[in-house]
Amino acid sequence: MKQSLLLLAVAAIFSTSADAADINIAVAANFTAPMKELAAMYEKETGNKILASYGATGAFYAQIKNGAPYQVLFAADAKTPAKIVKEGLGAEDTNKVYAYGKLVLWSAAPDFVKEDKNFILSDKVKKIAVANPKLAPYGEAAYQTMTAWGNLKKAEPKFVTGDNIGKTFQYAKTANAQVGF
Repeated sequence: MKQSLLLLAVAAIFSTSADAADINIAVAANFTAPMKELAAMYEKETGNKILASYGATGAFYAQIKNGAPYQVLFAADAKTPAKIVKEGLGAEDTNKVYAYGKLVLWSAAPDFVKEDKNFILSDKVKKIAVANPKLAPYGEAAYQTMTAWGNLKKAEPKFVTGDNIGKTFQYAKTANAQVGF
């Protein structure tokens, strides 16, 4: 039952007309895995294809401003879709929250991350994976968090920057960075 309701909700989001063949969507990298599952369910149910592009919300904003043919944007923040609508590039009353994200400091090494906010400054942490704050809302959130912690400037020399949260996660997952936001 839950799956059917989810599929119905996704079908309502994606349906542009009864004759729609392909739907172009832009998906923030943090929602890649769920979208792949949803797209498969939608395609099975409707026979229509979802052509999903995965990447940074800020990059999608630039593409949309330059005429990219996306019918739907799954952004990693609420600010970008609101800006798109305000600029006349999106339909009014279509902004809907589809998920809530949570910023975490993570490591592929079990029990490596410590609760101390200055742990990232320790000699154990050589590299910190952070998404580009100009492109990825999770990068912006990481910068805001480290600013609040008072250690952003000291941590910056350790940054390995991904242009979206998916690439940033890969840096930490593959241990090219000891930790990642």
